[in-house]
Amino acid sequence: MDNRDRQIALLNINTAAAQIAVAAGGDLLGLLDAYDAAFEHLQKQVFGAIDGSNLAAVVAAFPNSDFVHEAPPAPTVAVPRPTANNGSFSVQVVGTQHGDLPAWLVEACQKAGISRVFDNRKDKDGNDMTGTKRPWFKEAVPKGETREAVPFWPPNKR
Repeated sequence: MDNRDRQIALLNINTAAAQIAVAAGGDLLGLLDAYDAAFEHLQKQVFGAIDGSNLAAVVAAFPNSDFVHEAPPAPTVAVPRPTANNGSFSVQVVGTQHGDLPAWLVEACQKAGISRVFDNRKDKDGNDMTGTKRPWFKEAVPKGETREAVPFWPPNKR
């Protein structure tokens, strides 16, 4: 089960547990106890039944529900990563870093005046992308700016 499927399943389990707790009634503490028990039970049942890729089991577990089966898109957050530097200039990778940063990148970024990049050497599934026409690194353009990001290829690959 990938991360998106897990998020959808947890959203559905959360909603079902809340519906069960409300149906049980009672005071606030009773509702919270009912929710906790329902959430824990549903989570064990659903994730115990899924073999790792079968989201259909989750949807089938709640066929008549009125809650959403699609999770909203996850927000993209730029997470600072370790930097590479040549003593006076450093380059920071935004997002996932796939290995050490090459010295040629630091030099190229310094010439271009860029200090934040995305590492494109692998795709989201972890497949090696260094033999494709896609740039190995790309500038992380700050939010709100509409200019085109500067791409970076290895010196002998261009």
